[in-house]
Amino acid sequence: MEVRELKCTGCFAPIDLSRGSVTRCHYCGTTLVVEGRAPPVMRAPAAPIDFAKSKSLTLVDAGKNLISVIKAIRMGTGLGLRETKDLAESVPCVVATSIDWGKIDAFRRALDEAGATTSTAMVE
Repeated sequence: MEVRELKCTGCFAPIDLSRGSVTRCHYCGTTLVVEGRAPPVMRAPAAPIDFAKSKSLTLVDAGKNLISVIKAIRMGTGLGLRETKDLAESVPCVVATSIDWGKIDAFRRALDEAGATTSTAMVE
């Protein structure tokens, strides 16, 4: 029997087996095991990650270049122009909270490059 395309059992999205026989669906997170292939070598993470904690990003000061900061906030949050302008003018304020720490760090770098002063904090 020839299999042309593998699909996730949870959401029926196409699955790429280039990483090995054990894979995780990028769309719904279902773990899939395909029999008949050797499992990939898995390494333990360097430090345990606590996903119960989220990180919040606080805008402390918008700086001199308010327009660049508003653009960075719009790109990071997806808010409209009016909501973003109100948010940038009401400092200090929390602009984002997420479990994805990489997303928060990228958003912080964008705000810092725009001239804003930011801080991050752990939220439980």
